Amino acid sequence: MWRTTADICAPGQADWARAIRIAFANEKLAAFAGPGHWNDPDMMIVGLPGLSEAQNRSLFSLWCVMASPLIAGNDLRAMDKATIGILTNLEAIAVDQDPLGVQGRVVWNDGNVSLWAGKPLFDGSLAVLVLYQGKYRAERTITWEELGLKAADELYVRDLWAHTTSGPHAGGFEVSVGPGDVAFLRLSRKNDFPVPPVLAADTYLVSLRSTGTRPEVLTGTVTVTNKGSSGLPPWRVDPRALPSWLTVEGLGNGKAQTFVNKVSTSGLKKGAYHAQVRADNVEPVSGRPMTALYYDVDLEVGRTVRR
Repeated sequence: MWRTTADICAPGQADWARAIRIAFANEKLAAFAGPGHWNDPDMMIVGLPGLSEAQNRSLFSLWCVMASPLIAGNDLRAMDKATIGILTNLEAIAVDQDPLGVQGRVVWNDGNVSLWAGKPLFDGSLAVLVLYQGKYRAERTITWEELGLKAADELYVRDLWAHTTSGPHAGGFEVSVGPGDVAFLRLSRKNDFPVPPVLAADTYLVSLRSTGTRPEVLTGTVTVTNKGSSGLPPWRVDPRALPSWLTVEGLGNGKAQTFVNKVSTSGLKKGAYHAQVRADNVEPVSGRPMTALYYDVDLEVGRTVRR
């Protein structure tokens, strides 16, 4: 990933207008985004003092529709309930983490209202965002034709903040958006909105220490949970990519898997050792890579160990 703009703000100083300018600047680079290469418009300022709940929701939605890295820029130790709810909205995160990796872009912008679309999702649905920058509540109609669909199409509409579904709707859908707020939607021909695999690991570092001269086997684990509703094949670790002192065994399935890391200290000299573990899984029919997970294993050997 690469930064596409200057810093979004000074440390701890939210700047709504600058954040919006950065979003529109990043949007122009949509063609360069995709799996393995991401536009990074800087950390989010969600939860910083000076922003309303609606503005926080808008900024998070923009970063998600742009498939941007989601880097929290607020103080995680002092979040109110609304900020926690925004930063952990799994339906919004699922749009950001969608396996297709398409970045949404502006379809039209009339100054106060902009329509962001062009983001197909893995299940055939579409992500659509309406951003409103005016002072009073606005009512706008999104037509299916301006999204590249047919007017006669009947689509279900999922509101990703209200967590409600309506429809089917033919021709279009009317949204009502307050000042500084967004309508963040997902459109589908089916009344089903699966969440793609969204991965969370309990740690990304296994840290082990040996102090004696007798050989021993040290163990540390990394557990990965898929919070999405769609499953994944089990992850695999290529043993040829590991140093001789480390073995990794995967236990579980695509919804929850634990990597058991075993270190043999036999014959190791005093010093520090490091390995990066990569776990992969592949699409079972095509054999194409689906997801990759990286974590580190650090080993400190306090005294040279005999064989």
